[in-house]
Parts: sequence; C-alpha cells; structure tokens
Amino acid sequence: MTEIGAAREPRWDNLRYLAGTGVLLIHVTETLPNPDGLHWVYLVTWPMRVPLFALLAGYFSSATPPSRRRLRRLAETLLLPVLTVQLLAFVQIWAMSGGDEHWSQEVHGAAWTLWFLQALLLWRLALPWLVRLRYPLATAVAASLISGYLPLDPLPLAFSRAVGLLPFFLLGWKLRQGALDRWMRGAVSREAAAIALAVTGLAAWLLRDRVDRELLLFRYTYDQVGVGFTAPLDWTIRCVALLGGMVIALSLIRLIPGRRLPFVTYLGSGGLYIYLLHGLLLRPLNASDAFAWVDSWADQAVLLVLCVVASAALASPPIRRLAGPVVRPRLPSLRSLRRGEKATASG
Repeated sequence: MTEIGAAREPRWDNLRYLAGTGVLLIHVTETLPNPDGLHWVYLVTWPMRVPLFALLAGYFSSATPPSRRRLRRLAETLLLPVLTVQLLAFVQIWAMSGGDEHWSQEVHGAAWTLWFLQALLLWRLALPWLVRLRYPLATAVAASLISGYLPLDPLPLAFSRAVGLLPFFLLGWKLRQGALDRWMRGAVSREAAAIALAVTGLAAWLLRDRVDRELLLFRYTYDQVGVGFTAPLDWTIRCVALLGGMVIALSLIRLIPGRRLPFVTYLGSGGLYIYLLHGLLLRPLNASDAFAWVDSWADQAVLLVLCVVASAALASPPIRRLAGPVVRPRLPSLRSLRRGEKATASG
C-alpha cells in the first residue's frame, strides 16, 4: 500500500506486520464465542489494526492532483488486486458451498476482508481535494461523527467505513508533512507512549463486558449499535474511539523499533500479501469450525501463536512468488500495446 517512492524505512514494515497479524487474528475470532481473553485482545488492538493500516496508507499517499500515471498506479495497486482476489473468493465459495445457506453469512462473503482496499481507493482519490481545506483533519473527524447518523453501509465501496475511518488516513498524511515531528522524537514522548499503551490495556480489560465490537466497526448508525444516548451525546463514543485510537496508534509508532528486526521487517514488507490472502486461508477453516476447540486461556494463547505463524507464512518468499501476479498485478503499458497494434497491422 505504498505510493510515495522512497527508500523503505524498517519502522513502517515492522508496523505493517503487526497490523496484518492483528487483522488476521480478529478475523479468526469472528466465528468464536468471544472468550474474555480474545475479546480483550480485540479491544486493545483495535487501533493497531485497521486504524493503523489507514494511518500508514495516509503516510505513503500523495496529495498531488491525479495524473494518468497515478490513476494507472492506483488501478494496479488497489483496484486490480481487489478484483483478482474477489474473483478467487467467488470461485472458492462456489466450490465449497454446495448451495448451503450457511455460506450466505458475511464472514464467507467475497468482500469480507477486501473492504479496506475499496475505502483506500476512495481516500486516495479524494486526498488532493481534502488537503485544500483549511482544516482537513478536523473536517475528517467531523465527517466521521456525522456519518454515524446516516445509513451508508448498504452503499458500495465500503462508504460508511471509508468516511468513519478517514481521520486516521488524514493523520497519516499529516505525519508525512512533518506534524508532530518534535513530539515523536522527544525523550518524554517515549514514556508517555508507554503509559498510554498500559492504560489502554487496563481500560480494555475493565470495560470488556461493556464495549461491543459493533461500536468499533464504523459500519452502522448510532441507532443500530444501540449507543443509548440522545443527541447530541450519541456521537461521543465514536469521538472517544477516534481520538483515543489516534493516541494509541501514535504511541505504537513511537515505541516500535525503527531498526530492522530479524524476520519481522521482511515479513512486514509483504503486509499486502497477509491482508489480501488471509481471507482465502480462513474462509474454509471458519466454515469447518476448525477453531471450535478454543476455550481456555491456554487455548487462546495457542491461537495467538498460530495466527502469528499464519501471517508469517502468508508473507513468506514462497507465497510471495506464487501469489505475486494476484497481489501485485501489472497492467500492460501503452507503449507495449501500441507495439502490438503495429505488429498486428504490419502482419
């Protein structure tokens, strides 16, 4: 999901592996009965998954007006991978379903894990116009809060989540412009970041029975998730999630090592493989109740380890070579097409 051409910085690849592993883990647990430990992991890692992915995407996005070359690049990096993986998912579902209505559930759908790239396509197309606003980040936060009143989820292209998570994308772009540079490099900020993560872990444990996953999906209206407040207080939970999520994501960025880590940095450079391919891996496992054995604390710990191993396998060299044409397809260049036309004409 990198657009700006620059030397790879190990810090961002380390973060990509962490975020990709977190997404895989949570999709594993979607069909489980939410034991305390796994629900706590869901809550405490929420800012470190999709919000962090959105922030990283914003950091590496360009706000220059879309040119033909940039549109082509967007098609290659976002649109084509979504279409190819979605096609594979349709084939997989068709081969395994046998007409069973069980397969109509969302966790088996072809777009189950692909909505983020659809949202990212919208973000990158809108970024050149968003940055013209006087306060783009504040405007994005306001739009996210307002979207909770609107039933946008039935629309295509994950529009509700695209608007709801837009502030994280804009925050990433602001970081690329130098925002918070002094804070991110200051000595005090490291201790503050560690305290923020510790408080988050404690708060997530204490509130684990009161916070439903649907509150953090950013898909549904405030009425649909049953916030239980009356206007103008019904948007406060989303506001807390947004601002708290930003603090936690920034704290993680501050604490993550900026140097190359054995295995982790390399695997993180293949974060797109983890994101795009894990649905194809998990769909048949979830359908067969392969994780029904998860119950005790020891079971939950084993599941965490298995998810780390699975994400490493998906970003490994053999899988990258095999799935490269699917994850990183390339459009034929106009020059090669013209050469082909000339060859056909001369023949």
